[in-house]
Amino acid sequence: DASRSIGSGHVMRCLTLAQGLAQQGAAVQFVCRERAGELSAVIEGAGFACALLPPPTGSADAPESDYQSWLGVAPALDARQTIEAAGAVDWLVVDHYGIDARWQRAVRPATSAVLVIDDLADRPHDCELLLDQTLGRAARDYQDWVPASCQVLAGAQYVLLRDEFRRARPAQAPIHADGLRRIFLFMGGADPRNVTAAALQCLAGLPGAARWEVLVVVGAQYADLASLRTLQETLPMALAIHQNASEMASLMSACDLAIGAAGTASWERCCLGLPALTYTYAENQQTIARNLQAAGASRRWGDSAELAAWVTELDGDPVQRQAMAQAAYRICDGRGRDRVVAAMLAHA
Repeated sequence: DASRSIGSGHVMRCLTLAQGLAQQGAAVQFVCRERAGELSAVIEGAGFACALLPPPTGSADAPESDYQSWLGVAPALDARQTIEAAGAVDWLVVDHYGIDARWQRAVRPATSAVLVIDDLADRPHDCELLLDQTLGRAARDYQDWVPASCQVLAGAQYVLLRDEFRRARPAQAPIHADGLRRIFLFMGGADPRNVTAAALQCLAGLPGAARWEVLVVVGAQYADLASLRTLQETLPMALAIHQNASEMASLMSACDLAIGAAGTASWERCCLGLPALTYTYAENQQTIARNLQAAGASRRWGDSAELAAWVTELDGDPVQRQAMAQAAYRICDGRGRDRVVAAMLAHA
Protein backbone atom coordinates (compact mmCIF):
# COMPACT_ATOMS: atom_id res chain seq x y z
CA ASP A 1 0.00 0.00 0.00
CA ALA A 2 0.92 3.65 -0.36
CA SER A 3 -0.50 6.88 1.04
CA ARG A 4 0.67 10.29 2.17
CA SER A 5 1.70 8.91 5.57
CA ILE A 6 2.61 5.34 4.59
CA GLY A 7 4.74 6.78 1.81
CA SER A 8 5.66 5.27 -1.54
CA GLY A 9 8.64 3.07 -0.64
CA HIS A 10 6.72 -0.20 -0.21
CA VAL A 11 5.12 0.07 -3.64
CA MET A 12 8.29 1.25 -5.35
CA ARG A 13 10.45 -1.61 -4.12
CA CYS A 14 7.74 -4.10 -5.09
CA LEU A 15 7.56 -2.46 -8.51
CA THR A 16 11.31 -2.97 -8.86
CA LEU A 17 10.93 -6.66 -7.99
CA ALA A 18 7.97 -6.96 -10.39
CA GLN A 19 10.09 -5.64 -13.25
CA GLY A 20 12.78 -8.21 -12.51
CA LEU A 21 10.22 -11.03 -12.43
CA ALA A 22 8.64 -9.82 -15.66
CA GLN A 23 12.03 -9.97 -17.35
CA GLN A 24 12.03 -13.69 -16.48
CA GLY A 25 8.61 -14.17 -18.09
CA ALA A 26 6.42 -13.97 -14.99
CA ALA A 27 2.97 -12.37 -15.13
CA VAL A 28 2.72 -9.93 -12.21
CA GLN A 29 -0.26 -8.10 -10.74
CA PHE A 30 -0.60 -5.76 -7.76
CA VAL A 31 -3.23 -5.52 -5.04
CA CYS A 32 -3.38 -2.25 -3.09
CA ARG A 33 -5.88 -0.57 -0.80
CA GLU A 34 -7.54 2.55 -2.20
CA ARG A 35 -6.60 5.58 -0.10
CA ALA A 36 -5.35 9.11 -0.61
CA GLY A 37 -1.93 8.93 -2.20
CA GLU A 38 -2.18 5.39 -3.57
CA LEU A 39 0.01 4.66 -6.59
CA SER A 40 -2.12 2.55 -8.92
CA ALA A 41 -1.47 5.00 -11.78
CA VAL A 42 2.29 4.59 -11.33
CA ILE A 43 1.96 0.80 -11.23
CA GLU A 44 -0.22 0.68 -14.33
CA GLY A 45 2.07 3.17 -16.07
CA ALA A 46 4.88 0.65 -15.57
CA GLY A 47 2.79 -1.98 -17.37
CA PHE A 48 1.29 -3.96 -14.47
CA ALA A 49 -2.34 -4.55 -13.55
CA CYS A 50 -3.39 -3.16 -10.16
CA ALA A 51 -6.53 -4.17 -8.29
CA LEU A 52 -7.68 -1.58 -5.76
CA LEU A 53 -9.41 -2.84 -2.64
CA PRO A 54 -12.22 -0.66 -1.21
CA PRO A 55 -11.06 2.38 0.80
CA PRO A 56 -10.71 1.96 4.57
CA THR A 57 -13.51 2.89 6.91
CA GLY A 58 -13.36 6.62 7.65
CA SER A 59 -11.50 9.28 5.73
CA ALA A 60 -8.43 9.83 7.92
CA ASP A 61 -5.09 8.50 6.69
CA ALA A 62 -3.16 6.01 8.80
CA PRO A 63 -0.70 7.59 11.27
CA GLU A 64 2.93 7.31 10.23
CA SER A 65 4.02 4.77 12.85
CA ASP A 66 0.71 3.12 13.78
CA TYR A 67 1.40 0.09 11.64
CA GLN A 68 -1.65 -1.85 12.84
CA SER A 69 -3.90 0.82 11.37
CA TRP A 70 -2.24 0.76 7.96
CA LEU A 71 -4.50 -1.99 6.63
CA GLY A 72 -7.56 0.20 7.19
CA VAL A 73 -9.80 -2.84 7.80
CA ALA A 74 -9.70 -5.99 9.93
CA PRO A 75 -6.86 -8.34 8.87
CA ALA A 76 -9.26 -11.21 8.14
CA LEU A 77 -11.31 -9.01 5.81
CA ASP A 78 -8.16 -7.69 4.13
CA ALA A 79 -6.91 -11.23 3.52
CA ARG A 80 -10.25 -12.29 2.06
CA GLN A 81 -10.42 -9.25 -0.22
CA THR A 82 -6.85 -9.85 -1.37
CA ILE A 83 -7.62 -13.44 -2.34
CA GLU A 84 -10.73 -12.34 -4.23
CA ALA A 85 -8.75 -9.67 -6.11
CA ALA A 86 -5.67 -11.74 -6.92
CA GLY A 87 -7.08 -15.17 -7.55
CA ALA A 88 -4.78 -18.20 -7.47
CA VAL A 89 -1.07 -17.27 -7.77
CA ASP A 90 2.27 -19.06 -7.59
CA TRP A 91 3.81 -16.40 -5.35
CA LEU A 92 2.23 -13.80 -3.13
CA VAL A 93 4.68 -11.00 -2.28
CA VAL A 94 3.73 -9.12 0.88
CA ASP A 95 5.25 -5.74 1.77
CA HIS A 96 3.20 -4.25 4.60
CA TYR A 97 4.04 -3.45 8.22
CA GLY A 98 0.44 -4.12 9.27
CA ILE A 99 0.55 -7.77 8.16
CA ASP A 100 1.84 -10.79 10.09
CA ALA A 101 1.56 -14.59 10.15
CA ARG A 102 -2.19 -14.59 10.83
CA TRP A 103 -2.89 -12.79 7.55
CA GLN A 104 -0.34 -14.92 5.69
CA ARG A 105 -1.96 -18.15 6.90
CA ALA A 106 -5.34 -16.84 5.80
CA VAL A 107 -4.20 -16.40 2.19
CA ARG A 108 -2.53 -19.82 1.95
CA PRO A 109 -5.43 -21.36 -0.05
CA ALA A 110 -4.72 -18.91 -2.90
CA THR A 111 -0.95 -19.24 -3.26
CA SER A 112 1.83 -21.81 -3.49
CA ALA A 113 4.42 -19.64 -1.75
CA VAL A 114 4.76 -16.37 0.17
CA LEU A 115 7.61 -13.87 0.05
CA VAL A 116 7.61 -11.29 2.85
CA ILE A 117 9.52 -8.02 2.45
CA ASP A 118 10.23 -6.57 5.89
CA ASP A 119 12.76 -4.46 7.75
CA LEU A 120 11.33 -4.44 11.27
CA ALA A 121 12.04 -7.99 12.56
CA ASP A 122 9.38 -7.55 15.20
CA ARG A 123 6.52 -9.98 14.44
CA PRO A 124 5.88 -13.56 13.26
CA HIS A 125 5.62 -14.44 9.57
CA ASP A 126 4.45 -17.56 7.74
CA CYS A 127 6.45 -17.56 4.51
CA GLU A 128 8.86 -19.47 2.30
CA LEU A 129 11.17 -16.51 1.71
CA LEU A 130 11.77 -13.38 3.78
CA LEU A 131 13.68 -10.41 2.40
CA ASP A 132 15.20 -7.75 4.65
CA GLN A 133 17.57 -5.56 2.66
CA THR A 134 18.72 -3.50 5.64
CA LEU A 135 22.47 -2.98 5.93
CA GLY A 136 23.76 -5.12 8.80
CA ARG A 137 20.70 -7.32 9.02
CA ALA A 138 21.37 -11.07 9.47
CA ALA A 139 19.21 -14.15 9.09
CA ARG A 140 19.48 -14.81 12.82
CA ASP A 141 17.48 -11.64 13.47
CA TYR A 142 14.42 -13.53 12.22
CA GLN A 143 15.03 -16.91 13.83
CA ASP A 144 12.18 -16.37 16.30
CA TRP A 145 9.82 -14.88 13.68
CA VAL A 146 9.77 -17.33 10.75
CA PRO A 147 9.42 -21.11 10.31
CA ALA A 148 12.65 -23.12 10.35
CA SER A 149 12.08 -23.93 6.67
CA CYS A 150 12.00 -20.25 5.65
CA GLN A 151 14.95 -18.93 3.65
CA VAL A 152 15.95 -15.48 4.91
CA LEU A 153 17.62 -13.12 2.45
CA ALA A 154 19.22 -10.54 4.73
CA GLY A 155 21.52 -7.61 4.12
CA ALA A 156 22.32 -4.97 1.54
CA GLN A 157 23.46 -7.55 -1.03
CA TYR A 158 19.73 -8.13 -1.63
CA VAL A 159 18.70 -4.50 -2.10
CA LEU A 160 15.98 -4.12 -4.73
CA LEU A 161 17.20 -1.51 -7.21
CA ARG A 162 16.00 -0.64 -10.70
CA ASP A 163 18.17 -1.40 -13.71
CA GLU A 164 19.00 2.29 -14.17
CA PHE A 165 21.12 2.26 -11.02
CA ARG A 166 23.15 -0.77 -12.02
CA ARG A 167 23.73 0.80 -15.44
CA ALA A 168 24.71 4.14 -13.88
CA ARG A 169 27.02 2.63 -11.25
CA PRO A 170 30.55 3.93 -11.93
CA ALA A 171 33.57 1.65 -12.13
CA GLN A 172 34.77 3.15 -8.85
CA ALA A 173 33.56 5.62 -6.25
CA PRO A 174 33.31 9.18 -7.65
CA ILE A 175 36.24 11.50 -6.98
CA HIS A 176 35.70 14.48 -4.64
CA ALA A 177 38.45 17.07 -5.04
CA ASP A 178 36.80 20.44 -4.37
CA GLY A 179 33.85 22.13 -2.67
CA LEU A 180 30.21 21.30 -3.20
CA ARG A 181 28.61 22.22 -6.51
CA ARG A 182 25.39 20.21 -6.79
CA ILE A 183 23.24 18.89 -3.95
CA PHE A 184 20.56 16.24 -4.45
CA LEU A 185 17.52 16.70 -2.19
CA PHE A 186 14.87 13.98 -1.98
CA MET A 187 12.86 13.41 1.20
CA GLY A 188 10.76 10.49 -0.06
CA GLY A 189 7.68 10.33 -2.21
CA ALA A 190 5.28 11.94 0.26
CA ASP A 191 7.35 14.06 2.68
CA PRO A 192 4.33 14.65 4.97
CA ARG A 193 6.30 17.05 7.22
CA ASN A 194 7.56 19.08 4.25
CA VAL A 195 11.16 18.60 5.33
CA THR A 196 12.06 19.49 1.73
CA ALA A 197 11.14 23.15 2.27
CA ALA A 198 12.83 23.27 5.68
CA ALA A 199 16.06 21.86 4.24
CA LEU A 200 16.04 24.40 1.39
CA GLN A 201 15.55 27.30 3.79
CA CYS A 202 18.42 25.97 5.88
CA LEU A 203 20.72 25.76 2.86
CA ALA A 204 19.77 29.28 1.81
CA GLY A 205 21.34 30.67 4.99
CA LEU A 206 24.74 29.05 4.50
CA PRO A 207 27.84 30.81 3.04
CA GLY A 208 28.05 28.54 -0.01
CA ALA A 209 24.43 28.91 -1.08
CA ALA A 210 25.07 31.29 -3.98
CA ARG A 211 27.36 28.81 -5.75
CA TRP A 212 25.24 25.69 -5.22
CA GLU A 213 22.72 24.09 -7.53
CA VAL A 214 20.11 22.00 -5.71
CA LEU A 215 18.30 19.25 -7.61
CA VAL A 216 15.01 18.75 -5.76
CA VAL A 217 12.91 15.63 -6.33
CA VAL A 218 9.38 15.22 -4.96
CA GLY A 219 6.87 12.43 -5.50
CA ALA A 220 3.28 12.32 -6.64
CA GLN A 221 2.11 12.44 -3.02
CA TYR A 222 3.97 15.67 -2.21
CA ALA A 223 1.32 18.24 -1.27
CA ASP A 224 3.31 21.51 -1.24
CA LEU A 225 4.54 21.88 -4.81
CA ALA A 226 3.09 25.38 -5.16
CA SER A 227 5.00 26.67 -2.12
CA LEU A 228 8.13 24.99 -3.45
CA ARG A 229 7.77 26.88 -6.72
CA THR A 230 7.52 30.10 -4.72
CA LEU A 231 10.72 29.26 -2.87
CA GLN A 232 12.40 28.63 -6.20
CA GLU A 233 11.99 32.31 -7.04
CA THR A 234 13.36 33.64 -3.75
CA LEU A 235 16.26 31.45 -2.62
CA PRO A 236 19.91 32.28 -3.45
CA MET A 237 20.66 28.76 -4.77
CA ALA A 238 19.87 27.62 -8.28
CA LEU A 239 16.93 25.23 -7.88
CA ALA A 240 15.78 22.54 -10.30
CA ILE A 241 12.52 20.86 -9.22
CA HIS A 242 11.57 17.41 -10.53
CA GLN A 243 8.25 15.74 -9.69
CA ASN A 244 7.92 11.99 -10.28
CA ALA A 245 11.41 11.93 -11.76
CA SER A 246 12.05 8.99 -14.07
CA GLU A 247 15.79 9.62 -14.30
CA MET A 248 16.79 9.39 -10.65
CA ALA A 249 20.13 7.68 -11.30
CA SER A 250 21.33 10.37 -13.70
CA LEU A 251 20.18 13.15 -11.35
CA MET A 252 22.02 11.57 -8.41
CA SER A 253 25.13 10.92 -10.49
CA ALA A 254 25.42 14.64 -11.26
CA CYS A 255 25.64 15.57 -7.56
CA ASP A 256 28.35 15.78 -4.90
CA LEU A 257 26.13 15.29 -1.86
CA ALA A 258 22.62 14.01 -1.11
CA ILE A 259 20.19 15.12 1.56
CA GLY A 260 17.41 12.62 2.02
CA ALA A 261 15.32 10.25 4.06
CA ALA A 262 16.77 6.99 5.37
CA GLY A 263 14.49 4.84 3.23
CA THR A 264 14.74 3.03 -0.10
CA ALA A 265 16.69 5.89 -1.70
CA SER A 266 19.54 5.18 0.75
CA TRP A 267 20.51 2.14 -1.30
CA GLU A 268 20.24 4.03 -4.58
CA ARG A 269 22.70 6.58 -3.22
CA CYS A 270 25.06 3.84 -2.05
CA CYS A 271 25.01 2.08 -5.41
CA LEU A 272 26.25 5.30 -7.06
CA GLY A 273 28.75 6.16 -4.30
CA LEU A 274 26.93 9.34 -3.31
CA PRO A 275 27.67 10.69 0.21
CA ALA A 276 24.51 11.50 2.12
CA LEU A 277 23.02 13.36 5.05
CA THR A 278 20.09 11.26 6.23
CA TYR A 279 16.91 12.19 8.04
CA THR A 280 14.58 9.68 9.72
CA TYR A 281 10.80 9.97 9.58
CA ALA A 282 9.93 6.88 11.58
CA GLU A 283 11.42 4.38 13.99
CA ASN A 284 11.97 1.76 11.29
CA GLN A 285 14.38 4.13 9.52
CA GLN A 286 16.55 4.61 12.59
CA THR A 287 18.36 1.30 12.08
CA ILE A 288 19.14 2.17 8.46
CA ALA A 289 20.47 5.62 9.40
CA ARG A 290 22.58 4.28 12.29
CA ASN A 291 24.11 1.50 10.20
CA LEU A 292 24.89 3.79 7.27
CA GLN A 293 26.64 6.21 9.59
CA ALA A 294 28.55 3.40 11.30
CA ALA A 295 29.70 2.23 7.87
CA GLY A 296 30.90 5.75 7.08
CA ALA A 297 28.54 6.30 4.15
CA SER A 298 26.36 9.02 5.64
CA ARG A 299 25.80 11.40 8.54
CA ARG A 300 22.53 11.76 10.44
CA TRP A 301 20.67 15.00 11.07
CA GLY A 302 17.44 15.79 12.84
CA ASP A 303 17.04 19.56 12.74
CA SER A 304 18.20 22.58 10.71
CA ALA A 305 21.15 23.31 13.00
CA GLU A 306 22.57 19.81 12.52
CA LEU A 307 21.96 19.94 8.77
CA ALA A 308 23.70 23.32 8.50
CA ALA A 309 26.69 22.07 10.47
CA TRP A 310 27.15 18.96 8.34
CA VAL A 311 26.75 20.74 5.00
CA THR A 312 29.23 23.43 6.03
CA GLU A 313 31.75 20.84 7.23
CA LEU A 314 31.48 18.67 4.12
CA ASP A 315 31.60 21.67 1.79
CA GLY A 316 35.07 22.41 3.13
CA ASP A 317 36.27 18.83 3.45
CA PRO A 318 36.38 16.91 0.15
CA VAL A 319 38.60 14.29 1.79
CA GLN A 320 35.78 13.37 4.16
CA ARG A 321 33.29 13.28 1.26
CA GLN A 322 35.65 11.02 -0.67
CA ALA A 323 35.80 8.59 2.26
CA MET A 324 32.00 8.64 2.52
CA ALA A 325 31.66 7.99 -1.22
CA GLN A 326 33.97 4.98 -1.01
CA ALA A 327 32.13 3.60 2.04
CA ALA A 328 28.76 3.99 0.31
CA TYR A 329 30.02 2.40 -2.90
CA ARG A 330 31.07 -0.75 -1.02
CA ILE A 331 27.61 -1.30 0.49
CA CYS A 332 25.49 -2.01 -2.57
CA ASP A 333 26.45 -3.28 -6.04
CA GLY A 334 23.03 -2.90 -7.69
CA ARG A 335 22.53 -6.65 -8.27
CA GLY A 336 20.34 -7.47 -5.29
CA ARG A 337 17.15 -7.84 -7.32
CA ASP A 338 18.76 -10.54 -9.46
CA ARG A 339 19.62 -12.48 -6.32
CA VAL A 340 16.05 -12.23 -4.98
CA VAL A 341 14.52 -13.27 -8.31
CA ALA A 342 16.92 -16.22 -8.51
CA ALA A 343 15.87 -17.35 -5.02
CA MET A 344 12.20 -17.21 -6.01
CA LEU A 345 12.80 -19.14 -9.26
CA ALA A 346 14.88 -21.76 -7.43
CA HIS A 347 12.11 -22.44 -4.92
CA ALA A 348 10.36 -25.68 -5.78
